[in-house]
Amino acid sequence: MKAWLPTDCTLDEVDAMVHSPDWMLQEKVDGMRLIVMRQNSQDDTLVRTFNRHGEPYRAPDWARVIFEKLPDGLYDGELLIRTRRYILFEIIGSSPSALGRWQAALAVVQANIWGWGHDLLSIVRCAVTVKDKEATEQALHKWNAEGMIFKRIDAPYTPGRPITGGTMRRFKFRKTADVILQRRPDPTDTTRSLEMWVFEQGQPVHVGTVNANRGDDRGHYYDQLAPGEITVGEVSYLYMTDTSKLVQSTIVRLRDDKNPEDCLFCQLETGGRFAYQ
Repeated sequence: MKAWLPTDCTLDEVDAMVHSPDWMLQEKVDGMRLIVMRQNSQDDTLVRTFNRHGEPYRAPDWARVIFEKLPDGLYDGELLIRTRRYILFEIIGSSPSALGRWQAALAVVQANIWGWGHDLLSIVRCAVTVKDKEATEQALHKWNAEGMIFKRIDAPYTPGRPITGGTMRRFKFRKTADVILQRRPDPTDTTRSLEMWVFEQGQPVHVGTVNANRGDDRGHYYDQLAPGEITVGEVSYLYMTDTSKLVQSTIVRLRDDKNPEDCLFCQLETGGRFAYQ
């Protein structure tokens, strides 16, 4: 079974959904989407797991320990492999509405909160009232979460992703930073990506690479630098990992008005799966 997937929305649409009683807000969790089918067949526990495309996926053994102890059902959630946790979104088929399916998942988590899975199984953060959605949106920004998911409260579970619109929407929080951009010294390099650096206590720190096969009216960013040359650029990104790499970085513009010494590590924000509590 394929997962129900969101489409992107604008900031104006976010404001409308936050203040509409028809939409619920959930934290966008950054992990691996995993649908779990748990059945009890002739006294043997049967667990089958699928990725977002509905293809069979072999979950880690520690995760299967969780799934084998779940009540029978079809579960949708996100697997956080690094922190060894399964974040439950909803129980498919338990209710015709998105809110009902989340409430069914919440009941499963609460029933086991002091038992076998309190440190392995969690429920996704969710807000329904306008007041709670406003507070949750602010909190997610504060926690450096990856973003927000909106679902129509009365929406059925609809596998796949529509081209536009739909009953599940996604808004990612993007941050900006000034970084040193460097083209690799090798003149034969054809990656069309630039290395990104910042300074921490006077020492350069490598924070990943960014695609440079786009640009402004002066041409592609990659072609504006000679091999080994550096410049300062503003990049947008989702968050920084615990290994100091920027996730989904994009060059916004070159900053001729900034010096490399202005590109400091302290401006970067850790988040996503690395900030989940």
